[in-house]
Amino acid sequence: MNVARLEVRELQAGYGREVIASVPQATLEGGRLHVLFGANGSGKTTLARTFLGLLAPIRGSVELTPKGGRSYVPQLQALPIAIPITVAEWIELGLPDGWPREKRGGAASHALQQVGMESLAHHSLERLSGGQRQRVTVARALAQEARLWILDEPTSGMDRRSALSLWQLLSDLARDPARIVIVITHDHFDGPKHAGQTWVLEDGALSTRAVSHG
Repeated sequence: MNVARLEVRELQAGYGREVIASVPQATLEGGRLHVLFGANGSGKTTLARTFLGLLAPIRGSVELTPKGGRSYVPQLQALPIAIPITVAEWIELGLPDGWPREKRGGAASHALQQVGMESLAHHSLERLSGGQRQRVTVARALAQEARLWILDEPTSGMDRRSALSLWQLLSDLARDPARIVIVITHDHFDGPKHAGQTWVLEDGALSTRAVSHG
């Protein structure tokens, strides 16, 4: 199986001519969980938008190989709550329009099974707990067969048990070399424990270095 790679070269990310974050050179590979730390205002969101292809680089390049879909999982507070739709229906809504009905249903079912939520397929999305809703959103990314995932503070607002469970799930899913999983977090306690590679965005520059567990 081909290993997914995100190659970043001489990147300057920002808006207009204002550079918010820069990455001289970095390679992020599938097969391990990438955890990105950075203070508020450090440029994490700008960098994430650039990696996802939502924001064109001011300079440099971001290349995903092999080419494939990119998926963004927002913070728990930004996830839909009061939508009259089942879990399976919501996952299927995120799939390409051209997929036949059978493939859509099968993809949703398999993704829910992978995150341990298959029994909730026909439950109302609005009745899920915060932890369940976040797992279902991870299932949505799985069903989309995305090559690159970026999760923004996925454990924010969760109780300790749910957060640990989600960290373990993401760590397990990130072992697939065909996908790159990047978690943006402030969790300096559990984040480093589950990271296959730790990244720090500080003063607008991305680097790899150790982060303390506390």
